[in-house]
Amino acid sequence: MKKNNRIIAAVAAIVLMMVMCGGANAQIIRSGKNALSSRTVPTQEQKEEVKKAENVTLLEQHGSRNFYVAAAYAYGVNSSEHYVGAEAGFRFSEHFKLGVQGMWCATKDVVQHHSFVVLKPSFDLVNAESSFYKKTCLDFSIHAMGGVMSQAELKIKGGGKLLDNPCNPQATAGAGCAVVWNVAPHFQLSAGVSYLHLFREKELVDYQATADMTQAEINWIEEGNWQKGIILAEFKVAYHF
Repeated sequence: MKKNNRIIAAVAAIVLMMVMCGGANAQIIRSGKNALSSRTVPTQEQKEEVKKAENVTLLEQHGSRNFYVAAAYAYGVNSSEHYVGAEAGFRFSEHFKLGVQGMWCATKDVVQHHSFVVLKPSFDLVNAESSFYKKTCLDFSIHAMGGVMSQAELKIKGGGKLLDNPCNPQATAGAGCAVVWNVAPHFQLSAGVSYLHLFREKELVDYQATADMTQAEINWIEEGNWQKGIILAEFKVAYHF
């Protein structure tokens, strides 16, 4: 019985060592010939041990795998609208992250519209090992967007009348770019420009009034801030866990 207990204890010890070694290996990710991502090494002692044992340089990188959240403000350059919202997502590598962004339109027009929710894949262009990044902590990012936006569904029919429901979620898509500054560990500030296309609302931009349209209907259209697409100037602060 004691012999069996010793065998079990020995096997457990070996399994534990294998798990610990596997965990340590998983935490050390090489990002170059003489570089490691320091965010993946949990303690300062481990960093020093790695430096001495493997003759490597540890870099503070924005490229670790992590979750992030952000608060955002945007201004519609061609629609004169103000937006506030948030973004949350996951960074999969040094250069790629995927998030979901929701922005609420705080400006009321004839109807309140143009609030949106989009899926937002982003690509950071600068290598964290480059001398430029080490000196400036600046990165340049491009992104695509696809989702839904509250858009006017009103459409002039053949008889000149308008549909009843003025604003419903419709498909939208776009792209943009931003300058990102890693201002402190885990914190990023960014400023950028995005364009979102309004597939449905563009039908209202150029219209022809007909004789059987009421003056109220004509005024409603002409007072509205309709767009074929919205250009957004966006500012964001993000926290990467």
